Amino acid sequence: NPIATINYSIAIFSAVNISIYSINGELIQTLVHSSQQPGQYVVQWNASNFPSGLYFVKLISEDKIAEQKILLIK
Repeated sequence: NPIATINYSIAIFSAVNISIYSINGELIQTLVHSSQQPGQYVVQWNASNFPSGLYFVKLISEDKIAEQKILLIK
């Protein structure tokens, strides 16, 4: 299944950016680029057009920067 589900929460009203990067640091895709109210959110990344490998999900908001690895195996 090449679809990854990403759950995240925002504590304060904030500009949010969630992007996928390759192991080489190349920007692959931006999933979210908007201002959001506090709350919990879910976004999906359809990776069917990308090769197997290690990817990074990076969330940047006004009060948080978080990164997580995703291993895509086809």
